[in-house]
Amino acid sequence: MGGGEVFVCRLKEDNSNLYLDGSQANLTGPEGDVMVVFLEFWYKWYKVDDNRFLYHFADHDIDGTYIHVPESLVGAYKGYVSLNKLYSWSDVTPTTNVSLSDFRSYAKARGTGYQVIDFQQHCVIAMMLYAKYKTRDLQGVLGAGGATYDPTTTTGSSNATGGADTKNESSKYVCGLGLEGVFGGINEWVEGVEINNHVWTITDQDGSTRKVNAGKSSGYITNVAAENGPFFDMVPTNVGGSNSTHYSDYYSRTSNNSIVLARSCDSSSSFGVCVCVLRCFEHAFVLRFSSRFPWNHIRSEYGAV
Repeated sequence: MGGGEVFVCRLKEDNSNLYLDGSQANLTGPEGDVMVVFLEFWYKWYKVDDNRFLYHFADHDIDGTYIHVPESLVGAYKGYVSLNKLYSWSDVTPTTNVSLSDFRSYAKARGTGYQVIDFQQHCVIAMMLYAKYKTRDLQGVLGAGGATYDPTTTTGSSNATGGADTKNESSKYVCGLGLEGVFGGINEWVEGVEINNHVWTITDQDGSTRKVNAGKSSGYITNVAAENGPFFDMVPTNVGGSNSTHYSDYYSRTSNNSIVLARSCDSSSSFGVCVCVLRCFEHAFVLRFSSRFPWNHIRSEYGAV
């Protein structure tokens, strides 16, 4: 469809190889991209005391001060490039050794609303998984996985289970929230952040911007900006933890300017789950880097399947 609108056909929750009516689905491209719906919601940060805080989630803006997270579709798999366009397909080898700048172009070539995964979506992944499991050690729950970047692990290992969250996965892609390879295997370029000497300029989907000061030392993360609200910003502010304490993720930083963000980690490294930060330039080509493919406009659903 034109004008930034797509049709959506739902897959079975326990087997992505089938549509809801039980008919066979082709996840390799001819029938479209395989995506996960991130529903619209609102949230608000509250300070409980000097040591505690909380976030309240709602399906509407309760008092006019809640922060809006619009609905979006996020690629179920690591991104794959064909004919200079970015896709989310099963049974393919994710595209690596491509810069953020080029990934951005390949996504935009698909049409209105298509982009590279952005910072807000990156933070929503962390937010939802932390809330679901009530722990920041997500590798301790979902597993470290066994996907690799050289050779790059083929997509689709989660299809038979409908992309269900993994439990102590050690051989395939780790899954969470329906996302295959939610961390591990390959790093993912993230849109909407520019880092200059540890100052993060974050651009939201509505075009608004804010600056957040990040920590100036590399290490396992103990604190993030989200703790002080009002935005759930997964920006590391302090380090000194380990791969099984605090946020159990690693922050790798530099004092250079015009740096962009990569999320996740490569292979089954203990360095990153949701907030691992690797710093590179926008036009850099890195073997272990890929991206993920979201879409941020209107969706319509077919009723038959």
